[in-house]
Amino acid sequence: MVKREITARDIVIGNKRPIEIKALAEKYGLKADDFEGAVDELQKEGYGVEQRGGVIFRRPVDAQNEIIDLSKRFKQHFKFGAVSDTHFGSKKARPDALNAYYDIAQQEGVHDVFHSGDVTDGVNVYKGQAVEQDFFSQDDQIDMVEREYPKRKGIVTRFITGNHDVREYEHGGADVGKQIQDRRPDMQNMGQINRVVKLSEGGVTAELIHPGGGQAYAMSYKSQKDLQSREELPDIYMAGHFHQAWYGHYKGVEVLNVPSFKDDGLWERRLGLTGTVGGWIVEGTLDEGGEHIRRFQPELVTFKKR
Repeated sequence: MVKREITARDIVIGNKRPIEIKALAEKYGLKADDFEGAVDELQKEGYGVEQRGGVIFRRPVDAQNEIIDLSKRFKQHFKFGAVSDTHFGSKKARPDALNAYYDIAQQEGVHDVFHSGDVTDGVNVYKGQAVEQDFFSQDDQIDMVEREYPKRKGIVTRFITGNHDVREYEHGGADVGKQIQDRRPDMQNMGQINRVVKLSEGGVTAELIHPGGGQAYAMSYKSQKDLQSREELPDIYMAGHFHQAWYGHYKGVEVLNVPSFKDDGLWERRLGLTGTVGGWIVEGTLDEGGEHIRRFQPELVTFKKR
């Protein structure tokens, strides 16, 4: 068998620590232009690699922390959808229920659906995962999202990527969120793990977050613990990952645990969880200055498990 010659692209993908281009060129007997060209090519494909000051480095997970301003879309009255954990690629995924949810959202006049992460099922996230997958590669899962994620006239899905999505990024640098956005203009990638969105000129904000770890003894505990440690709090907090639905008002924050569109599988059984298939439709009213949520009404839309 003829061994394939290593390329600058291979080296950049495999490199996880900051290193000077000059040092790489000398080590591998390649030109500096080869590495600069490889970085440009990989960035266009959605890889999180950067080249600055002659140094190539991997952009950290959740490196982008700016607030996304959507205040022009939401006035004194707001209405939006909240979904999470669609896990495209898993045999347990429920695109049928997700499509039914989007039909309801469209009928209800929703124009924005926020997705709190794990759009795809990812690759090698936990032991035995492949047994429950229809699509084993990240590329195939992204193809599935492009084909089958609900597309409805007038609705934009604004999503973050969760731990399943970013596993491939951690392995090789490919940013799943950017690749999905490039293929689906109706799906806006807002970054990895968490993102804050400005909903009003008066400064009302919503945060999408995909925390880690297993579920605590109470569904509210992880969200409460996170908010306890904060100096600055969002007005609305939408957490994915746990596949369970819960709503509460804590420290002045409207807290939503966003359920999943996935039936229970190995992960849920190992942690002793019983997930909910469904999403929220959220409606509310702000005060006259747009600085405070006066009325907040989350409606849970659920579907029977298979």
